[in-house]
Amino acid sequence: KSGHSVALISGSGNGSSPVCHIIDSNDQQALLVEGTDTTDDKGVGVYIYHNDASPSTSNRSFLIFQANDAGGNKTTYSQIRGGIDVNTDTSEGGNLQFYTSQAGTLTEQMRIDDAGNVGIGTTSPASMLHVSGGNANQLRLTAGNTAWDVRMCLDAMNANREWEVGADNTTFNIANT
Repeated sequence: KSGHSVALISGSGNGSSPVCHIIDSNDQQALLVEGTDTTDDKGVGVYIYHNDASPSTSNRSFLIFQANDAGGNKTTYSQIRGGIDVNTDTSEGGNLQFYTSQAGTLTEQMRIDDAGNVGIGTTSPASMLHVSGGNANQLRLTAGNTAWDVRMCLDAMNANREWEVGADNTTFNIANT
């Protein structure tokens, strides 16, 4: 019936096992979510809802990517989390956190905060792109082909304030272009 759930699985679970577990040993695609409504190009959505009685900025929802390791143990290799930056009614703000496993430990690698700032190597990006790291290179630009130059344009959206930093096979250049 339109506007109503076609299937509903409800249960309290035990805190460590899923309420719904789909196993398909013959296919590589165990779950397909498909929508065919083209009215206003709505598309189709998958909703992950954390319904906590006491919402706080520590609440989050997540997708976990697992596979077996060489010893046959189920291992989490990466995770995408949706978190809360601001949970004030009518002023809500969220973030996306991207984790990967490093030497067996899940580590946050990148975050997009509620202001749209992207942080790589930092959990609190202070600008549109904030890259933070140890002693290694934080940013590397590589030409796609040896015949091409590598260039980065710094554009202040003013005809007289555009700078180009770049290198070719023999020369490093900084120029007001």
